[in-house]
Amino acid sequence: MPRPRNMWPEQEHSLGALWEMADASCHDVVVLSTSPNAVSSSRLREFSLAVWLHLKGALGILRARRSDAIILTKFKTPLLPLLMLLTFPWAKRVFMVVHHTIQQAVMKPWSRPLLRVAARLGYGLLVFESAEELPDELAWSVGSMRMIVIPEPGPHSTWWKTGSTVSTKPRRVTVGVLGERRAEKRSDELIRELKRVQAEGEVDLDILVAARNLDDYPQSLLAGVRTLETPDMSSYCAALRSCDVVAINHEEGRYRNRTSGVLTDAVVFGCFVVAPDYPLFRRQLSDPARVGETFSNLSSLGDALAGVLELRALGTDPFSEHRRRRLPATLAAEFDSQLESLR
Repeated sequence: MPRPRNMWPEQEHSLGALWEMADASCHDVVVLSTSPNAVSSSRLREFSLAVWLHLKGALGILRARRSDAIILTKFKTPLLPLLMLLTFPWAKRVFMVVHHTIQQAVMKPWSRPLLRVAARLGYGLLVFESAEELPDELAWSVGSMRMIVIPEPGPHSTWWKTGSTVSTKPRRVTVGVLGERRAEKRSDELIRELKRVQAEGEVDLDILVAARNLDDYPQSLLAGVRTLETPDMSSYCAALRSCDVVAINHEEGRYRNRTSGVLTDAVVFGCFVVAPDYPLFRRQLSDPARVGETFSNLSSLGDALAGVLELRALGTDPFSEHRRRRLPATLAAEFDSQLESLR
């Protein structure tokens, strides 16, 4: 399957690094995605496109059946039966990227049998950061599946390999809210709380809101904050370079058992992060070096930001270790070692 051009930032986020990892691997590794490059206004058309792309994904697996490993990402869990029906003879070569599927299976028990069937057929999982925090609800479903665990990939390394310098100067920090305005990301509440922290002088900060389409936000909410539209990867990276800190406020029900791509992007660009206190978020912010703070509820956001400023004042560079973990050669070495152990 050809690599798509002009991907949205959230699509480019992990695909670029996975392709680099595949190229750097000692094995023949193929990366396939079933994600569209555009959203249709019609649900019927969107579903039809998804089915078509999953059929193309199945064809891609057929074509790559002689490779050592096939990484399947950006698929829709409800369409897994279709993919498995068409590709089960080559299941032992396929590793499904499941950071979203794991969380969905916690929320929607109907999807758990799909993972059990995948395990029985021999499909493997590619898990980001850790499999230690696997929810109890899923331990029986996927505990027997072959797993490869690697750090959460960032964007293609050409965007961030030089990184950013950590500034310790006593100036106003720029706190960014990046990504699309979706209910589960709770960015409206986050922006309001940042405004409160700013108004009450808890932290001396500027607020930057960056999204592909700023019209999705109420204009009253954006009053008094800097804004930047990010329709492509270049502008998205520019937004990251403008931030000292990136804040996220993802809903627990959707993100407790998965990683955050925006969080990883921020770290490799040299931004500290404040995020909800979820298991994998904590791991992303502390391993291999501490690059942020978590908060148990949004009302303690000011305390988390103050903690980040203390980290920033140390004048050290904790980000270089995170970047090294996500270099293509490093990811490939981890992937290859685990792939060989599964044979």
